[in-house]
Amino acid sequence: MRTIRTAHLEELTAIRKRQSLGTLKSNSRLNAVAQDYACLLARTGHFDHFGPDGSTLATRVTDGGYQYCLAAENLALGQQSVREALVAWVKSPEHWANILLRDVVDVGLGLAWPLEDTSDGVAHDTKAGSLSALAVEMASDTVNRSLQRRAPVWVQIFAAPC
Repeated sequence: MRTIRTAHLEELTAIRKRQSLGTLKSNSRLNAVAQDYACLLARTGHFDHFGPDGSTLATRVTDGGYQYCLAAENLALGQQSVREALVAWVKSPEHWANILLRDVVDVGLGLAWPLEDTSDGVAHDTKAGSLSALAVEMASDTVNRSLQRRAPVWVQIFAAPC
């Protein structure tokens, strides 16, 4: 089974190759930073490059243990697949510019979604679904229908080490 991160890297590589750009490597530290931020955004309902905790891309990447000289971040909200998220980023000039960065060599991806609301319409759980849970759940049609009622949060981080 192809994982979400594998699908992301393959499709991103194809996009960059068509632009005569080098391939990127999936980086475990950037994946962790992107995943943590996606979960924070999904849990809080906040959607911005400046975190609700006061964090910035620079602080998140540095705190995640990645020593970078260049870093960029793409966010997306509501797309139901890797392809949909990438299409949205490609269509946005600012996000497209990040995808086209020549000097980046590493990429990280995070994906999270808010948990279902209870019958009273209020989310009582402060946790957010994670990328690994999504990979397991996506095998179920019932869960896929359930996920479509929620708005997944995608975080893509590009970076180059110093």
